[in-house]
Amino acid sequence: MIFLEIIKRELQIAMRKNAEILNPLWFFLLVITLFPLVIGPDPKLLSRIAPGIAWVAALLSALLSF
Repeated sequence: MIFLEIIKRELQIAMRKNAEILNPLWFFLLVITLFPLVIGPDPKLLSRIAPGIAWVAALLSALLSF
């Protein structure tokens, strides 16, 4: 129960400043969208590396929110 209260409080604080939420989200979407354009159109390669790229993009975008 305490954990949920902490998460609720943190989300309320984050909602006060929209830029703190939108900047990491935009960064994540840009990385996920542009990365296949850089690598190339090979579906086998993209399907093999997509989970790793998604995790790296998520971690880097999380760094923007701190």
